[in-house]
Amino acid sequence: MAAKVMECDLVVLGAGGTSLVAAVKAADDTGKKVIVLEKTKKPGGATTFMHVFPIKDSKWQKEAGETISSPPSMSGQFFDWLVSKGGAEQYFKVAKPGDRGSSIFGTVSMYKIMEKYKDRDDPSIGPGWTGTYIVEKMLECCKKMGIPVITRARAKKFITDVEGRVTGVLADTLNGELQVNFKACYMGMGGFGSDYERCKKLWPGDFNNKPMMRISPPSHTGDWIEMATEVGAKVDLETAFIELAGGVHHPYSYSIFSMILKKETMAPRPEWLVINLNGERWSWPKHRIGGIGYTGKVDAQHKPGSLANPDPLSNLPGAAIYVIGDQRITEMIGEKMVADDWDMTAIPLLKKWQEHVEYEASLDDSKTSHGNHTKKADTLEELALKMDIDPKVFLATVERYNKLCDGGKDLDFGKDPESLLPIRNPPYYAFWAHRFSQTTNGGIITNDKMEVLDTKGKPMPGLFAGGQCATSPSGLRERVGTIGYIAGIQAGNYLKNLG
Repeated sequence: MAAKVMECDLVVLGAGGTSLVAAVKAADDTGKKVIVLEKTKKPGGATTFMHVFPIKDSKWQKEAGETISSPPSMSGQFFDWLVSKGGAEQYFKVAKPGDRGSSIFGTVSMYKIMEKYKDRDDPSIGPGWTGTYIVEKMLECCKKMGIPVITRARAKKFITDVEGRVTGVLADTLNGELQVNFKACYMGMGGFGSDYERCKKLWPGDFNNKPMMRISPPSHTGDWIEMATEVGAKVDLETAFIELAGGVHHPYSYSIFSMILKKETMAPRPEWLVINLNGERWSWPKHRIGGIGYTGKVDAQHKPGSLANPDPLSNLPGAAIYVIGDQRITEMIGEKMVADDWDMTAIPLLKKWQEHVEYEASLDDSKTSHGNHTKKADTLEELALKMDIDPKVFLATVERYNKLCDGGKDLDFGKDPESLLPIRNPPYYAFWAHRFSQTTNGGIITNDKMEVLDTKGKPMPGLFAGGQCATSPSGLRERVGTIGYIAGIQAGNYLKNLG
């Protein structure tokens, strides 16, 4: 028997962004009792890594003169609700004509990083961006509304009644087993990107025991897979996908990450000479669009376990590359990066690129580190030695490349002539880039109301799921806040209908 038993109307499993939004929205709409259980000691989950999110049809955009869709997007409704909680004006604004903002994220962008995180060298791996704002605002709301967020409470098993209906959940806590009985449950427990062996079975081509930076919370181990399956929910991991990129610079400076990759394509900037760790020239595959791949989705062309868009670095030595330039090329790219970057929140950090380059390069000279990071040398031979690459191979590669640049035609890889820049002006630079994976998306099958479907495709009464542990057959791919907002509405409606 559980050491402690609690009762509520809605239990929310996980305290990431989608879960916290769902909890607050459901309580807002119904006044019902809500309890949140979080596996780790700190709420946030993968939402901590989130930068911006797409917003359409909000009141702010309408007041700015934008055309509003009919019916309006749920993302706009979510944003209006978020604004109603207070304080959003400090962190968001509507882009004006001529503003640099990401068009792919709509016209609402976070223009001011939260002050206490503003000096982080690599804000792209959190905290400090929009995701942090959502998490902290929702935790503030939970405290005001009396919604308990119980941390270090790992949900492990559902309880069902004689009819098979899910009525409770068991969780392990520091004080023993906890049983929470409920009328409805929302599962927002994250993906399974930190379960390497499971990922390896699904995507063996990428999870191949070669180096990979994983930006996935350690708690994302797929606890929900067995939990949902045991009560008859439809869980299909073959429809899950994972965000995988090749050529990033984590965990080092965000400015150098932006220097290496062109954000429009997420592939190395064409002005660099790209080499593998053997010192041989390598080129980004032309058939691959961008550096970020969504892999694992099964369709007519891809059988289970295949890669819909494999990471191009997977089979390279060390699954990594260096991009090479001289002083002229490096300064040109640094200036271009600051001038062209679409994300205003990143500009203060990008302007520090020279400081970040010098710091990383100094790690070798100070003898504190001789690992994979930015290298700087007065000669190409010295640069090769710092990269642990055979100088003869590297010098031959650069000599061949410079010859092609002088001729104005890339006979080896077909690079555009305007990007053929010879490497002759010391000091010389090498920027290390490897691959990373983020946590998975999908697994539990829901409808667009976030209702969990059973193996026959029918909604399971009172059971909802969303975020990185769930997917909808219709392909609904809203972002964290909007998913949680929809789930909160639907769970609230379910509770209201119960009376």
